[in-house]
Amino acid sequence: MIDQADAERRRRLGGISLIAAPTLLLLADLLQVFSGHDFAWTTIAWIAFVFFIPAALALGHTTRPQSSLLGFIGSGCVIVGAMAAAQTMTLFRVRGVLLHGVPGLPADTLQRIFKAEPRLFLTVFPLGIFFSIGLILLRSEERR
Repeated sequence: MIDQADAERRRRLGGISLIAAPTLLLLADLLQVFSGHDFAWTTIAWIAFVFFIPAALALGHTTRPQSSLLGFIGSGCVIVGAMAAAQTMTLFRVRGVLLHGVPGLPADTLQRIFKAEPRLFLTVFPLGIFFSIGLILLRSEERR
């Protein structure tokens, strides 16, 4: 059983995450547009997507009184999508390093890897759609 102090700590962490995640993502997008530094904006975006995980859990927790499976599915989808997006940010950082030049490696190394093994692409990028699907499910559950 969860005691009152633990429940309050979880609510506080969820609230901080609900504010930090979109704020950091906005900051990352602004850095991408105005600075173009791949490492800085992708690192901040990666941190933002990490914050989306406790934020999704907090949102899923708010649906618990209705005991809806839809809220839990939505939270799970957001978590899968956030993990995929964080993974994508890591690939963007690697691409940025390759574009600035690595001795012995051509700049199109990532493209070559994805062409050589197309299943790798399928395990990274399409999973990101679950982030949006999960947010839609959580929002529809919240409106009930």
